[in-house]
Amino acid sequence: MSYLENDNGLNIGYRNGQKGNSSTENALNTIDLFTGSLKLPLTLCHLEGRDDLSVTVQAGYMQNNPEHFHHQNRKLANTVLGYGWGIGLSAIMVKNRQVKQSYQKEFYLIGEGGQYPLYRNGRTADDKISFFSVEHPNWQFYLYDNAEHSYWEILHEDGSRHTYGGSDDSNEKTLSWDNWIGPLVSKGAESFISAWYFSAAETSKGAQVQYQYDNVMETLAGASYTRTVRLKRIQTSYDHEILFHYEDKEAGEYGTNHSITAGDNAYQEKYEDKYLKKLDVRNEHHVLMYSQELIYELVESGTEETKRRLTEIAQITAEGTKRPALTLAYKKSGEFEGLVEKLQYPLGTGISYNYEKTELSTSDGYGQFDLEMDWESKIYKGNDFEFVLLQREEKIKFHIYQWDITWRQHIDGSMVDESVSDVQLQFGNGFICLSYLDLLSSSIR
Repeated sequence: MSYLENDNGLNIGYRNGQKGNSSTENALNTIDLFTGSLKLPLTLCHLEGRDDLSVTVQAGYMQNNPEHFHHQNRKLANTVLGYGWGIGLSAIMVKNRQVKQSYQKEFYLIGEGGQYPLYRNGRTADDKISFFSVEHPNWQFYLYDNAEHSYWEILHEDGSRHTYGGSDDSNEKTLSWDNWIGPLVSKGAESFISAWYFSAAETSKGAQVQYQYDNVMETLAGASYTRTVRLKRIQTSYDHEILFHYEDKEAGEYGTNHSITAGDNAYQEKYEDKYLKKLDVRNEHHVLMYSQELIYELVESGTEETKRRLTEIAQITAEGTKRPALTLAYKKSGEFEGLVEKLQYPLGTGISYNYEKTELSTSDGYGQFDLEMDWESKIYKGNDFEFVLLQREEKIKFHIYQWDITWRQHIDGSMVDESVSDVQLQFGNGFICLSYLDLLSSSIR
């Protein structure tokens, strides 16, 4: 196993992901072909492992609207890599939660190439909650949640086991007052776990990797919640480790989303007050092999506000030698100010980016449906669809309208021959539950 890339004696010493590739194919891979925006991944570190259990730390650039460069920092995504950049953390999170306990809470797997909803199957004999994923039908998802432990396990088809949460550093906490999780400063708050970050992976042959985090807690109403989570340490299956080193941001780089003039801030604010300065890669004897140093520039973007932009990534050898760096340049002015202009790889090749605005023809988003004579029409709004219920005496039928570039219509008249009353509707994420009293059988359906 080697961390060096050797091209017949040329370029020896550059670790994986640093030589770069400016070919046409690779350049296209930095563009989101659906939106035309820049979507640039950069590998900060890649370590091989036993049983193909490798570890990769990757920075990602997602092109913002150019106008966002002059927006207030408190209204923008705040990361350890500065404006436009981030390190994606794999986790299982609860979304669309307005209260602590609700049948509407939705679990999502964040990572593994996207965001995937998890659907509850039920509780198993050993008191764990089973879930399934449409996108990953061969994986088994289990939530262990009790007074002592709270973590997820995902069993893959190859026999490997991925663990999310299970420790103070990998469990994100939110405050609640009974069932309320909104803004409040009253005493009596209690914390509960609202997200579980990827903490370990183990193959069927016993190889393991472990992730550790800085879970920064903030005090509110006599209890503590998670303000931010950042990577701290990764241990590979060969006992090599990646250590992350952070430094404080300047005051003008971040801020709370809600300003107060007196008293306590009632909101559970989320913001990042540190930036990634470097990461160290050490072997199984804790001896430094190399470091990756990140250099930034600070640019004024508003009144008493600055944006931190990543401009350079350089490898530092164990002996302290700095190798040629990967550099980034940004548009300095004009309507595309703040966007990446050029990516220069350490060995001299590079990619330049130019931008233009294009007006896309779109629908105004309005649709219409024809009312039917002698039928009473009622319109209901679901999460991502419109539901039209048509009733006439003891008969019903319905239309469903969904927006997907244009309005798509589904008409169901299968119940027009039945006699019903007391029609009830329940809406959820992507589904409708219709219940009614069948007058012929006197039963609820």
